Amino acid sequence: MQIKRSSVIALLAAAVLAGVQSISFAASPVDDVNVFIGTGGHGHTYPGATVPFGFVQLSPDTRREGWDGCSGYHYTDSTILGFSHTHLSGTGCGDLGDILLLPLTGDLQSAAGYKPLDCERFKSEFSHDKETASPGVYSVRLDRYGIQADLTATAHAGLHRYTFPKDQAGHVLLDLVHGIGNHVTAGTVTADSDHRLSGSRTTRGWNANRTTYFVIEMSRPFKQVAYEVDDKAATPDGKTAKGKAVRAVLDFDTAADGASLLIRVGLSGTSVEQAAKNLETEMPVADFDAVQSAARQLWENHLSRLTIQSPDPVQRRTFYSALYHTMVAPTLYNDADGTYRGNDGQVHSNPGFANYSTLSLWDTFRAEHPLLTLVSPERVDDFVKSTLVFYEQSKEHALPMWPLAGFETHCMIGYHAVPVIYDAYAKGFRDFDANLALQAMQDTALKSPNAPKEYDQRGYVTARPGKHDQAAARTLEYSYDDWCIARMAESLGKSDVAEHFDRRALNFGNIFDSDIGFFRGRTPDGKWFEPLDPKAINFENYTEANAWQYAFFVPHDVPTMMKLYGGPEAFVRKLDECFDQESDMPNGLVDVSGLMGMYSQGNEPCHHVPYLYALAGAQDKTARRVHQIMRMQYDDTPQGLSGNDDCGQMSAWYVWSAMGLYPVNPADGRYIIGSPAVPSATLKLDSKYAKGQTFTVNAHNLSNQNIYIKSAKLNGKALDRPWVTHEEVTGGGTLDLEMSMLPTRLWAKRAHPPQVTVDTSKFPDMKAFGENVQKTADEWYPKLIALMRPNDPSVTNEVRITMEDKDGVAWAQNDRITMTLKWFRTHPDDLGAAVHELTHIVQEYPDGAPGWFVEGFADYTRWFIYEPKDKRPHPDPKKATYKDSYRTSAAFLNWIVENYGQATLLKVDADCRRGAYKEENWATYTGKPISQLGNEWKQSLQPVAK
Repeated sequence: MQIKRSSVIALLAAAVLAGVQSISFAASPVDDVNVFIGTGGHGHTYPGATVPFGFVQLSPDTRREGWDGCSGYHYTDSTILGFSHTHLSGTGCGDLGDILLLPLTGDLQSAAGYKPLDCERFKSEFSHDKETASPGVYSVRLDRYGIQADLTATAHAGLHRYTFPKDQAGHVLLDLVHGIGNHVTAGTVTADSDHRLSGSRTTRGWNANRTTYFVIEMSRPFKQVAYEVDDKAATPDGKTAKGKAVRAVLDFDTAADGASLLIRVGLSGTSVEQAAKNLETEMPVADFDAVQSAARQLWENHLSRLTIQSPDPVQRRTFYSALYHTMVAPTLYNDADGTYRGNDGQVHSNPGFANYSTLSLWDTFRAEHPLLTLVSPERVDDFVKSTLVFYEQSKEHALPMWPLAGFETHCMIGYHAVPVIYDAYAKGFRDFDANLALQAMQDTALKSPNAPKEYDQRGYVTARPGKHDQAAARTLEYSYDDWCIARMAESLGKSDVAEHFDRRALNFGNIFDSDIGFFRGRTPDGKWFEPLDPKAINFENYTEANAWQYAFFVPHDVPTMMKLYGGPEAFVRKLDECFDQESDMPNGLVDVSGLMGMYSQGNEPCHHVPYLYALAGAQDKTARRVHQIMRMQYDDTPQGLSGNDDCGQMSAWYVWSAMGLYPVNPADGRYIIGSPAVPSATLKLDSKYAKGQTFTVNAHNLSNQNIYIKSAKLNGKALDRPWVTHEEVTGGGTLDLEMSMLPTRLWAKRAHPPQVTVDTSKFPDMKAFGENVQKTADEWYPKLIALMRPNDPSVTNEVRITMEDKDGVAWAQNDRITMTLKWFRTHPDDLGAAVHELTHIVQEYPDGAPGWFVEGFADYTRWFIYEPKDKRPHPDPKKATYKDSYRTSAAFLNWIVENYGQATLLKVDADCRRGAYKEENWATYTGKPISQLGNEWKQSLQPVAK
């Protein structure tokens, strides 16, 4: 049956991404993508053909070993070994490079004796002048042979088009020995007909045991096939050659016409039969133009989900290339019908979801996965399901750390599938088992080898001299992941689990050395690890970093981190010191690149750091640093990335930042405002996952000089905080930023939204009471902050109110308030008690503040501000002193306000918070000692009515 090209395009597009509407090619972002960005320097990207998140990455290999050979291609190379079908994008370790094909001409053996058919022997010179690529297609001329090679792909198949020179015999080498950073342990190849080969390649590398199955279909018959096993010519058993190292050469009759040879290659991780099904499903005919058009259509659809308006072509290329690189991984690790090989080594059919692997979670949890919740929301549930089936099938019963081709590589630290899962749940993704997810989180944190028991017992990981314990880094990252577990547990009403992990989320404080101002490891005896040079790369304490580069990793509790450094102003000075010092390290590491002072843009632990200024009331410094990084560390050349792209994280940082936003805490649903690089960026929202249609960030009067934000409006209303929420973004609308040449601290100085969470889930009958407490707290916590600590960004950001079956009424500790079931079950209208305890949260006094003032101030806010119509009677003047009781002290403080002004009360409040309370201060503020003030107040009291 003759299949029309238009039908083929439709079939291919549907096979790769069912149900996605096409978008017009007019002014397509695809044309602004430079796939060569990151192929030079240490970016470790590849330029070949793939579709969004595809199983196949068909790309040229120019090298197969070395750190800068992790993707198989480096822009500085001048020869091509061939074209293999699987590649890693931007990683720091190499693997894959499966099923290499290389077209050849001429004689392959000499009379002098047999030489192995290693692709290294046949590599061809090439020139970048004769090399072109764009999303979904790659072309190059192999100068040694005069062959034009064109490549394109679908999700599970690659298509080669080789145009041979006339009057020369053509060959195609199939090299199953070749790989990137791995070695082959077994190979098979079978000639099924004169048009088809099939087989497999099994390797050991970063992935310890991986088999890739293939089917190769040729558009014209080969005259003969020659096999090689273990570097020797081989006569196969029947039609199949087997061995540790297998190669084959196909001879074609191209001398007569020089016509093109088209080769379709289907891959699978499960079987040859499935590889054939994948090929037939996605690429039923060898129509290069149709496959290329379908790939372009998919890329256009995906890249058009976030568009920018910019007159600068360099900026457009940099942006859309970055967006492109965020969509090449994670990659599918299944067949076209969903069948996949699991972490248990078994083949699983009809799973009901798309299984993904190549999850570089230590990198991508930070910015790429939050970005994908907006630009690829239809995949988010399946990302989560992929981690959960991994957990169920894992021998360690743990969520994945860095899975490649379905198996754990045990690379990096932390358990960062956790924030990816919680972020998805918090944003409303529900097509996965949330209770299973929480159990997987707990098992991973408490039982897996990745989380040592000592961390739970001691509250930190120990550092031992000469050991790569990465103790401080692991403690910090576990603390963050634990915060995510606590929030997931809280969302599911598991308050006991939430409390346990909330305690663990504070473990970062156990390793902060206030004497030197850094997080650092402790030895098994609890002492600080010595020696410690803050600039030295130190694997006993840190992961690919030094003390400076882990100095600010507490994204879940920035206010407390600021307090450790001495408050917001001292924290800003610490950030300045990080950026402004010399970039001299006594022992460098290739991963620690893109240095600005001790800040390293080329490695992930620093990526959130410039945005912390905004959360300390210095948004203008965030704007300046972010602008510097984008200008200095990114461009549209092959060297346009300052470090490994790490499956898209480096690129995701740029996409967010150019748009003007960044998720400092990847799982709290807040996007911090920085300094946009483009005049306008529009996010096209998916109606299945968002209420709005589009969200646009407009940067008015933007230029290379006008990088500071003067004012902001969200949907026409003034915005005085340096962030927007996920709900605001998905609700649709516009964020309008007025840009200025001059920095200002007047906008968004108050950087932390007060948030109170009330949990009465243990006692369902108290639900209505909890709702009333929530309303009261939502209204009065911000009011108390405005009264006592205006413009103080270090005030406690999140307060948690829980109910317990205990004696007493209510009490506050740190950022927690406990309300008792016994009291409030019989006094449900006593909401003023919550205001009293919230006052204690805002007070945040260190030891030394007088108890009468502490409690008196809390009762003052309750009885004289919150409930002024319900004032208690004045105390008995014969008995009362200003120190007598909560309410007596509150009455005295109210008298102070009425006679000496509220400012006097707030000055004493500030003294207490600084640990500087002295009784003499009353005389400084009022001209009278506290004892005289107390007597005057007492004399003013009227006798209590009998």
